[in-house]
Amino acid sequence: SNMHARSGIRLFRDQELPWYKLALQQAEAMHGIRSEHPVFFTWLEDPSAGLNADLTRSMRWYFTGISMHLVLQVLLVIAAIGTLWSWGW
Repeated sequence: SNMHARSGIRLFRDQELPWYKLALQQAEAMHGIRSEHPVFFTWLEDPSAGLNADLTRSMRWYFTGISMHLVLQVLLVIAAIGTLWSWGW
C-alpha cells in the first residue's frame, strides 16, 4: 500500500509466493472466480532500482559459480597431472 508506487514488476522472489497464493485463494472464494494461470505483480516506487538489485544479486551468484567451476577444474587438472606423473608419463 505504497501511495508513491507507480509501476509494477512480476514477482520473482519465491519466499513471497505463498502469500500471493493465499490472497488468490481468498479472492477466488470471496468473488466466486477461478484463476487457472495467475501472474503475480508487486508495486514499486522505482522498478529500475528493484531490477538493478536483482541483476546485481544474480550476477554475483553467476560469477561465484563460474569461479567455483574454475577452481574445481584447476584442481582436477593438477590431480590428473600428478597421477600421470606418478605413472611415469
